[in-house]
Amino acid sequence: MPRDPFDEVEDRISTALHRTGSDTVDLIRDIISIPVERVGSKTIRSKSSEPPRKESGDLWRSIAYRVPERLRLQILSDCPYRHHLRKGTPSAVDRAIESIRKNIPENIRQALKAK
Repeated sequence: MPRDPFDEVEDRISTALHRTGSDTVDLIRDIISIPVERVGSKTIRSKSSEPPRKESGDLWRSIAYRVPERLRLQILSDCPYRHHLRKGTPSAVDRAIESIRKNIPENIRQALKAK
């Protein structure tokens, strides 16, 4: 029996969502990869308007994505202080959201053109 063409479209869009998820995780990890600085006995962490700096690496390692069902992408973290990234740094979140908005349509277009 021939394959339903809509199944193929869904598969390609799912592939595009995986690519977008991976790209977004990379972007967020890049944003939060600046290490804390130590000057003598003083530790310099991020300012209130900056993304959290990397100290233990727990937040950085916890950033992930999943496509739990067809045509749905989730970016997630199970790190207890993950909310600092979302609530404390609007510019970092805005950059990640803009990247998702820009990349999903392009990744879907590319996936649909692929043979």
